[in-house]
Amino acid sequence: MSAASHLLVPQKEHSCNGDEQLPGKIGSYSKGLPHNSLGEVVSEAYEQYMEALKSGNPEDFESIPMGGKVKLSNPQASYVYDLIGPDCHQLNLSKPPAFSSALEAGEMAELYWQALTRDIPFRAYESDPLIAEAAGDLSGFSDFRGPKDNGKVTPETLFRSEFPGNLTGPYLSQFLWKDIPFGSAVIP
Repeated sequence: MSAASHLLVPQKEHSCNGDEQLPGKIGSYSKGLPHNSLGEVVSEAYEQYMEALKSGNPEDFESIPMGGKVKLSNPQASYVYDLIGPDCHQLNLSKPPAFSSALEAGEMAELYWQALTRDIPFRAYESDPLIAEAAGDLSGFSDFRGPKDNGKVTPETLFRSEFPGNLTGPYLSQFLWKDIPFGSAVIP
């Protein structure tokens, strides 16, 4: 199919998880916008942001009040059209987990554990007490969907995805792998 023929395919309706209705917009993206002392986004700034997203007008984006030095990074990216293959607007997307769901709690806990353990070398995972604590904690979440061994998150399954083959072999950075000359020894 050519880009022109893909243009004729209608956009998909994407389902919403309901987070937009939470008080103070606490489950909605508001990075860079001004926030009150409780950390809630200032509603007037958020509404201006929403109006700019609806209009797509560059001037509307420029007039959004910001909460500091952080700027919106490519806020009009959603208006892009892919020239190769189907456009992203024509693909079905799963509804994201709701802010108050057990699934979101498990995902957020995993992200915090990743931040806390980011400096631990992969080769130390089996013996590091913080890694063991992370695995134990994530095992206790009712809807944590990361890979498990006999129903438990272990140092060997921690921070790996659910795709086939991701539990095979030692942890290895794919960036490191690309930098290793062919035929060089790899340290497990």
